[in-house]
Amino acid sequence: GQEDYDRLRPLSYPQTDVFLVCFSVTSPASFENVREKWFPEVRHHCPGVPCLIVGTQADLREDDSVRDKLAKQKMRPVRKEDADQMVKDLGAVKYVECSALTQYKLKDMRKVLEGQTAPDGRELLVEYFEVIGASPTDEDAI
Repeated sequence: GQEDYDRLRPLSYPQTDVFLVCFSVTSPASFENVREKWFPEVRHHCPGVPCLIVGTQADLREDDSVRDKLAKQKMRPVRKEDADQMVKDLGAVKYVECSALTQYKLKDMRKVLEGQTAPDGRELLVEYFEVIGASPTDEDAI
C-alpha cells in the first residue's frame, strides 16, 4: 500500500511553497491521519511552509446514507468545529471545506492563500494557483 511510498514521497517536498493537507469529512480515519501522519510528515520535511487543511466531500456530510453507514460503525462525519480545533492545535493557516462535485468553496482556497508567504519570505504567486473545473461564479465567502 501507501507505506511503500513513505520514503519516496518526501523527495517531492523540496521547494514547496504551500501544502493543502486534505481529508474527507465523511471519513473520521482520514481526519485523524491529518494529525497523526500527514501534518507531522510535512512539518518534519518542510518546517515553516504554510499548510491549509482542506475537508473534502462537504456535500456528503448531511447525506442520509453516509450518516447511516457511519452510525453503524458508531461514527459520524467530521464536524467543522473539530477541524477548526485541529487547525489551532497544529498551527495550520486555516480550515476550508469544499466539494468537487458541487464546486462548493473551491475558489476559497486561492483566497486563503493570497497574502501568505513562502518560507523564504516570498509572497505566494496565487495567479498560478488555479482550480480546474471551478465555476467563475463560485464566490462563496470563507
